[in-house]
Amino acid sequence: MRPGTNPGSRSIQPHGVLLVLQEPDFVILQVSATTQEILGIAPESLLHVPLSILLDADQLMSFKASLTRVTLGNSPLYLFTMKLKGQKHLFDGIAHRNNGFLILELECAPDVASFQAKQQFSPEIFHSIQSAFTRLHQAATVNGYSQMIAEHVRDLTGFDR
Repeated sequence: MRPGTNPGSRSIQPHGVLLVLQEPDFVILQVSATTQEILGIAPESLLHVPLSILLDADQLMSFKASLTRVTLGNSPLYLFTMKLKGQKHLFDGIAHRNNGFLILELECAPDVASFQAKQQFSPEIFHSIQSAFTRLHQAATVNGYSQMIAEHVRDLTGFDR
């Protein structure tokens, strides 16, 4: 990570961007080094500027409205999918609070139409899900059930959370 980035014990997925925001004005205080690769924007150029550099007025209003509708804690919560200024892809906005700061993670949203076209008639997906349901019926505890679901979702998506 670079100066102004968040070197905490938790790290951002390589397919995402992490922004640490100061409320109530949503000034970007820290960023992940992935902004260059994912957004084509040098991390340093995002420091100490308002979030409006990435979100248009409607998106910013939706972002603020989302924050008033939910109670954010330390656990990341999906807010909504957004289009960033100058970007071709959509991003899922995931937020939480930590040490008095608002943490916004932006993860590339899957291309739903492309994903559905590739997976719609896939026998492998069908058998994988069928196998998962068979294994879930064998779980003896809630923890065991939850662990099996998490592992199956990770196997299907390739993401570990």
